[in-house]
Amino acid sequence: MKLIRGMRYIVKKGNDNFNTGETFDINDDSYLYAYGFIAPSEIDDALEGCEYEPDLEWCKARKKVLMDELDILSGVIYGNQ
Repeated sequence: MKLIRGMRYIVKKGNDNFNTGETFDINDDSYLYAYGFIAPSEIDDALEGCEYEPDLEWCKARKKVLMDELDILSGVIYGNQ
């Protein structure tokens, strides 16, 4: 699975580096962030044997925050606020 910057992932099957249930993010510099940073060139090795998927609850919460921000911006642009 291709990792997407800005996305949070949840580990479904751990390995020596990650436990099942832990989360990690890919930041804007393409570094993996969990309890520290892992360089882009080391991510494949760090995740070897792991199973992970996007954290859907985080995605839903993030979408709500972004939609609320868009509503505010629309109000400013179109004079609704």
